[in-house]
Order: sequence, then structure tokens, then C-alpha cells
Amino acid sequence: MPTRRTTEEQRHKLKAAVRRQIGLLGGVDAVEELSRVRHQMHSNYAGIGEDQRDFHMPIDIVMDLSLEAIHAGGRPEILDELADHCGFNLCRKKHLRTDASPKELTADFLVHGSELNRDMVLAMADQVISTEEHALLRPQAVALRQLVDDIIHALDAGVQQSAAQEQSAQKIVEIKR
Repeated sequence: MPTRRTTEEQRHKLKAAVRRQIGLLGGVDAVEELSRVRHQMHSNYAGIGEDQRDFHMPIDIVMDLSLEAIHAGGRPEILDELADHCGFNLCRKKHLRTDASPKELTADFLVHGSELNRDMVLAMADQVISTEEHALLRPQAVALRQLVDDIIHALDAGVQQSAAQEQSAQKIVEIKR
């Protein structure tokens, strides 16, 4: 029998993410309407019984439920769990701050980073981060990560714009000759 990279614990956590996603979308009957399989299969994908342990959700259904969760304003729980087990954090690719300059974004980063730092120091005063503190800190950290992505996007856009301006200036010089 081949050796699998995933552990039994990871597969249980993945099934827990499937249960969370299904629950957040209204239950197995509701997700039946969103995918190509019947509600009993969704129960198998989420179940941890001996007869269900080898039932895992196909990737196209993971995508269907993830897109539905995002459309509803939620998180793609299954994708989050998969990313976490692979050593990654899942974050949006969409840049919300395309109108700001790198300088403005960096200033925002410094302000929000300082706020996160302050809140983190306060939370760690007792050497433990409580559930309430986690609920406060995690969104701040995720927003800060998004801000870093926005800075990178703005920097890249600025470099591309500068290159286009240089090419345009070069053409004007050539035309004048």
C-alpha cells in the first residue's frame, strides 16, 4: 500500500472544514442545490464514521462551495484548511486599494502595523492569547497582510507606468531627430 502524505488527523480536520462549510451554507440539503451530488454524498464527505472515512469531496465541488461561500461574504473553509495543512495562508488576490500611491499605502501600513503591535503586546501581557483576543488580532493581521499585497501591487504598477513613460519619451526623442 502506498504511503500517503496526509495524516489521519489532517483528514479529520479536512472533514471538519467540510462540515463547517456545509453548515455555513445552510446544510446538506442546501448544498445539494449548489453542486452535482445528492445530499447523502455531502454527508459522506463530512462524516467521520468508519464507513465514511475514505469519502472526500471532489475538487470541483470544493470549488463550487468555496465560490458560493465567497459570494455570500464568507470564507472558503475547505480551501483555508487545505492551505493551512500545506503551510500557506489563504488570502484574497483582489487588491482593494488600487487608487492609492505606494507612499499612502506605506503610511497606512505603519499606522495599522503599530495598532496591531500595540494590541498584540496588550494581549500577550499574560503570555496567553484568549479566544476574544484572537478574534481581535487575526482580522488586523489579515488586513495588514492585504495592505502589504496592495503595496506590492502599487509598486509593480508604478514600475510598469515608469517604463511606459520612458518608452514614450524615447519615441518622442526619436521623432524629433
